[in-house]
Amino acid sequence: MFKVGSTISILAMALSLIPACGSDDLPGDEEEEQEEEEEQEIGLLFETGLYTDSSQAELGEGVQVYLPRFELWADGAAKQRWFSLPEGTQIDTSDMDQWKFPVGTKFWKEFSKNNIRVETRYMEKITDEDNGWEFKTFAWNEDETEAVDTEGEEVLNALESDHDIPGEGACLSCHNRQPTSVLGFGAIQLDHRASVEGRPNLGSLVEEGRLSAPPVGEAPYYSSFTIQQGAVKALGYLHANCGSCHNSFNEGLGGGLNLSLEVAQLNNLDDTSTYQTTVIGMAAASNRAVPGDPDASRIVQRMLSRPGGMPPVASDEVDTVGLDVVRFWMCGLAAGSPGCDGIVVSPPSNFAGMVVAMPPVPTLGRLTWILNPSAEAYEISRDGVVIFLTANNRFDDIGLDPMTTYNYSIVAVDNLGNRSLPSTVSVTTGSL
Repeated sequence: MFKVGSTISILAMALSLIPACGSDDLPGDEEEEQEEEEEQEIGLLFETGLYTDSSQAELGEGVQVYLPRFELWADGAAKQRWFSLPEGTQIDTSDMDQWKFPVGTKFWKEFSKNNIRVETRYMEKITDEDNGWEFKTFAWNEDETEAVDTEGEEVLNALESDHDIPGEGACLSCHNRQPTSVLGFGAIQLDHRASVEGRPNLGSLVEEGRLSAPPVGEAPYYSSFTIQQGAVKALGYLHANCGSCHNSFNEGLGGGLNLSLEVAQLNNLDDTSTYQTTVIGMAAASNRAVPGDPDASRIVQRMLSRPGGMPPVASDEVDTVGLDVVRFWMCGLAAGSPGCDGIVVSPPSNFAGMVVAMPPVPTLGRLTWILNPSAEAYEISRDGVVIFLTANNRFDDIGLDPMTTYNYSIVAVDNLGNRSLPSTVSVTTGSL
């Protein structure tokens, strides 16, 4: 315990080391630290490394474009996304659902309205901690020649558009509700079947050695739901737009509602946390997702609500396309219910079959039909077993046995997963 006299003596010694008022002199180390802080201060977008220089004509070294499989709704704004990983580093993927990024990792997301850039968001990993990220938002000027740091302040109706630039608190309300903090860049979101225009996907990150614990096999690595009833797009939509808050790390939010997907759940729709916490068991009594009656479902009602609906940040408009995706999935949970009237995919028309025998080619059954404008794919079955999925209007079933009758059916499937009634045809092969 210090005595009063000794305390005063120590204080006097400390004060004697401080330069006199008005002096510009600082101890050497402190002066260098201040200069470094001034050099690191970022006020303009290009200074983050997104572009090579202030002309903003060329992306910076190591900056790559990426596209998530499922997008966050932002009132129809057009978006571009980029990322940059420090050279020679890896993403810690020991937990495939919660990637841990090396210090120095950067992400950018640009928002445009009416073909005019209005905002670019930026985040950089600055410490090894899970949530050790720095967030900034940059507002573009009218000429799109410069984007300036908003210093965490909200900007309403940026450039007289209907786009609002969120404040720092709004950014953190989504990004800091799970350990990774990064949204839209992970195993599920990047598990595309192929890179688009050179954009990285999960497979390319594996090939480049960027993942510490890469998945085994070939891309796509994780089995997905069947396309039946639009489950993939609906649950993917909820994962991207709601799962950042409603996840296993925030079980108290929404009474245990969990809309975040995990790679281990993708073998079966029934195993997903979304299905488990919205449709079955005690969740069924909550009316979160009412099979066959989407408009009675609380999730749909929240999606329709503004303000304060889903998603709650950066959105003043209802996402009608996303709403239809979710509605159609809920209709498919109890097909034919009154709440799903009008959701119809027409069966393929003029479905015909013929036998083609041209030795030495094995006998084949050739199926043809007229393309349905509302269909994205056609599911073909032989004798009750699905054998092929195609987007074309012809299929050759090769290697049929002689003197045999084969019964075929075809179902049209639209891009939301809705299925038509089957069209059927039979073909009978002749003798050899």
